[in-house]
Amino acid sequence: MALIKKKTGDKDMDKEYEGRCKMKVYDTISDWKQHIQSDRPINPMTHIEDLYLRCDFSQDYIRSIMKVNFRICNLLDEMIPVKIKLFLHEDVDQEPIGAMDTRMVAQGRTTTKGYFEVPISTIKLWSDQEPYLYEVLVIMTDHFDKILQIVGFQYGFREIKTSGAQMLMNNKPLLLKGINYHKDLKKASHPETYNKDLMLLKQYNMNALIVDSDNVDDVFYECCNQLGFYVVTEINSINKNIEDIITKVVSVIGNARNHPCSIMWSLKTTLNKNENLAVKKVIMSLDDRRSCMIQGDEAFYISDVFVMEMLHEKTIERIGKGLDIRGDMLLLKDRRFSKGMDEYTAMAYKKKPAVLCTNRQTDNEELINLRPVMESMHVHTRWHGGFIGGFMNYFSHQNHSGGKNFEVRPLAYEIKKAFEAYHISFDSQTAFYSIKNLNLLAEDIEVRVTIQEDGTPIKIEGFDPVSIKPGEVTSGVIKSWLQLNNEGILYHIIFEVLLTKDMWWAKKGHILASEQFEKEGYHPIIFIPKSNIDCTINESSQIIEVVGEKTRYEFDKKTGHITQIKVDNKEILKQPIRPILRSLSDTESDATEDDSQRQVKAYKIEKKGSQVDLHFEISVKTVKTLLQIKYEIFSTGELNIYYEGNPNDYSDRLGSMITLRGEKNQVNWFGKGPHPACFEGMTSTQMGLYQMDLLERSYEDNGHLKCHTYQDIRWMTLMGTDGEGVMVESMDKNGFDADFTAQDKGTTALLINHTCNYRFLFMEAL
Repeated sequence: MALIKKKTGDKDMDKEYEGRCKMKVYDTISDWKQHIQSDRPINPMTHIEDLYLRCDFSQDYIRSIMKVNFRICNLLDEMIPVKIKLFLHEDVDQEPIGAMDTRMVAQGRTTTKGYFEVPISTIKLWSDQEPYLYEVLVIMTDHFDKILQIVGFQYGFREIKTSGAQMLMNNKPLLLKGINYHKDLKKASHPETYNKDLMLLKQYNMNALIVDSDNVDDVFYECCNQLGFYVVTEINSINKNIEDIITKVVSVIGNARNHPCSIMWSLKTTLNKNENLAVKKVIMSLDDRRSCMIQGDEAFYISDVFVMEMLHEKTIERIGKGLDIRGDMLLLKDRRFSKGMDEYTAMAYKKKPAVLCTNRQTDNEELINLRPVMESMHVHTRWHGGFIGGFMNYFSHQNHSGGKNFEVRPLAYEIKKAFEAYHISFDSQTAFYSIKNLNLLAEDIEVRVTIQEDGTPIKIEGFDPVSIKPGEVTSGVIKSWLQLNNEGILYHIIFEVLLTKDMWWAKKGHILASEQFEKEGYHPIIFIPKSNIDCTINESSQIIEVVGEKTRYEFDKKTGHITQIKVDNKEILKQPIRPILRSLSDTESDATEDDSQRQVKAYKIEKKGSQVDLHFEISVKTVKTLLQIKYEIFSTGELNIYYEGNPNDYSDRLGSMITLRGEKNQVNWFGKGPHPACFEGMTSTQMGLYQMDLLERSYEDNGHLKCHTYQDIRWMTLMGTDGEGVMVESMDKNGFDADFTAQDKGTTALLINHTCNYRFLFMEAL
């Protein structure tokens, strides 16, 4: 252990800081095998106070020497002869693969230190992909071989070190794909609670977490050991004096340093340069096997890693190349940099590994740039991934009753894309797939494809193992997809990328990509007869009327709204169909806007036999833009609506509000489901064919439309109990978003958002 010198007046005082780990205590060896912990307190007179395990590896990482430092506390006056035995097991029911014992005398009224080494001939390494753990059993007896104490814990053999500008895990580059996990974990100190969260993160390709030392306990570290997560423990010491910080550092590191999941210490500080150096010396004296990440105005240059807090691709590229980034830091207003910094301070980061660490909420605009940022990191070996956003914002969801579910929020999908181990693409027309390796390491992979129909696997196709290097692409054709003949079925195709080394989560069916595709020609069965009857046009001072075989459309010449649609003289609309347009500062839709805010500048009518085209150019005062609408009306009853113009002006704020007469309670749609999706709620949705009865649905918010948005709808139908209804079909590739609900007074409301072109079809009762 290193010594820290502190000045007190004119005297120098040497002080040695000692950690203390938490251990599980058992009454008997049989209890240890059955994981039954003792309910009795540790003997306060003579007991093991601390165990610190480290390991040195052979060059091939097959053999290891386990180095064990321990400390015995003896509060009795007399000296006590004791014997310490350590056993290493692959499983509690198997014979130990390593063992060692040592005899010593515990001095009275003090603590006594001991040390021994355990050679291990063959080991299995711990990593995020293969988190292999050994069982450690330590027994302390007196000179009569009477058991004084039995402790046990799990331990993983792994080595993390810094070599130049690289961090290595088991002599391979370390890639961090993590988020800030800053929730209060002590409120739910149960493995099942942690596993729900952590397995969700593992599913979304996360392998690393930053946690606040004030909010975690030993159970959390044990779950991360078992599931394979890299943990950076943050010791928040802002606005504290150096004595309090050192006390906290000793407590945190002493407790967590035996956990293989713990890979780095993070210190947030407001101390000055000399105080930061003193704290770092204490950290290194307690644990010299892990790096220390220090974040503070005068501390970044003594940190073992260079921390980048901004999502800027070009800056990350310059850091990777070792170029001067003072201009970037000044532009980004990074508080660590100033105009007066010298060249050494500016370039000190060159020799250090670099980590992206955004310790704040990441907004939508930054997430758009997240994928290219991560791809830029993969190019430079000194970049080791990073930590984005916060767990509470992306994954956890609190419902109104106070309960929790673990559905995924929209931003989580963007994070998943950035942290994908492999990028998988598939062409449903040619059955051609490609897989790109986004990792830092070359991998031997095996691809397996499963095709499902209604959730049931009908075809499974495997491919030969292939070696794929970082940035390389492997591709092929899925023959089983070409063999499918049914043109009217929605199929769910799942890609699994398995490491041939039997990656831990791959053995449990870890899905890296899952998408749904329909065969060509998949549409709802709706018969639309062709008509040779020409449309007729009736125009008055206020209304344009277009009459087809069974339909009659009425358009307001002043606003461009569809005021009424009649099918066989039955009125379809309760209210006019109006475009909804919002300015960037508006929070409420334009559906309630006064008609005086809209004015038709010009309109044009084109007659093409059984088809009539109406063009309206509408001035919208609230957003100071021109909205161009084109209506295509067919005598068969089909209506196509196109919004034209500059899409940058309004495409993401555009929609239509439609209120239908009668209860069209039966909804069928092809899009994302079965749950709605919105920024404030859950969005664990997949593309598929779904249906819902609006009359049976209960709303927590009394039927408010905005809270129930269904996304990426290609087509949808709303039908009543009489079999009559309407179909809305997107004419854009990505579909539209929609809210629908059965309202009071026998009406059904439909709000179409984020679309430009869609089609109306009217269905009659059979």
